[in-house]
Amino acid sequence: MLWGGAQMSDARNIFSKLGFAVQFGLYHPVNLLRKSKSIIVIIYRCFHEVVKLAREGIIKPSGGMEFKISELPEAHEAFEKRKTIGKVMVEW
Repeated sequence: MLWGGAQMSDARNIFSKLGFAVQFGLYHPVNLLRKSKSIIVIIYRCFHEVVKLAREGIIKPSGGMEFKISELPEAHEAFEKRKTIGKVMVEW
């Protein structure tokens, strides 16, 4: 997981990408998560509760576009041509 990683997708050269990486400083969110098991437990509980609510129909996740696994090439093409808004979901 890289917060703000979408900004790197438009970077035209390696220096832009390196400059983005340097903005994180001497820490990285993933390393912080690895060091703190209590945070991992909290995140696990949150995800577990969200999945439970979705299965019960209390919340309904929405995304930009949905594709079946048989439509994976079309999903990739839509993403590649920037025809998507939000998340692209593939049903397995």
